[in-house]
Amino acid sequence: MISGVFEEAIDDEIIDANPARGLLKKILPPKRQRYEKDAAPFTRKELVRFLGYAQSACSFTEALMLKVMAHAGLRLGEALAMRMKHLDLDKLSYHVTESYKLHRFKKPKFGKTRIVDLPIFLVEELKDYRVHLKKESLKSGRGGHVDLLFSDPGEKSLWPYSQRKVQALVKKVCKGAGLEFRNPHDLRHTYATLLLMAHQSPGYVQKQLGHSSFSITMDIYCHWIPGEGREGLEDALLGSESVVPNRVPNLHIFAYNKKRLQ
Repeated sequence: MISGVFEEAIDDEIIDANPARGLLKKILPPKRQRYEKDAAPFTRKELVRFLGYAQSACSFTEALMLKVMAHAGLRLGEALAMRMKHLDLDKLSYHVTESYKLHRFKKPKFGKTRIVDLPIFLVEELKDYRVHLKKESLKSGRGGHVDLLFSDPGEKSLWPYSQRKVQALVKKVCKGAGLEFRNPHDLRHTYATLLLMAHQSPGYVQKQLGHSSFSITMDIYCHWIPGEGREGLEDALLGSESVVPNRVPNLHIFAYNKKRLQ
């Protein structure tokens, strides 16, 4: 705001330079870190409540859009940019080639396309949704042609929903389901954590999410990768044959004689 005032003063030839230009860059952290926050995934039970409420309170399109983010791990912009031609229902997959924001389509994050495996139950819903979209297209006089999966009726179906509308939708559903507020990206976090807690390979999760490196996946989600916990601690350190219930194994470490230490 201050910088804008100085810019107007420059336009009016009152001053020659803007002393506030670049000030925010000096004060704020790097842009990529400004909006970072810890992942807040739903538990499985919370996700069931969330999607169940969405099914009852939202339109077919809105509910399925949330399900796709939760069950395919797409970023919000990638889900909004989904097109029918990139959906392969026979191979149970979707080819992510675009992202959408502010009436603009562009390449996905990192500029990389990817093919995402879809669960069978989601594909079945997408088949029903395809039929629904074709019927709607015929009613509107477009001849049954379907392009965008999640076009906004308020935009006369020419554009997808805006990111802001989806953010508001997620908050509304959270409130209606009696859950702590989340943002759309937490649906992607939920997808990743559910896969990892079910012992899916971290490498496979990386591929599904489209992370540019394995380290990014591990940095975000490593504490959700399950281990054997306390029960398997000794096995991991000593081998299973060394652990005997109710007995400390012989570690070949000799205690010092207290008399010798005196």
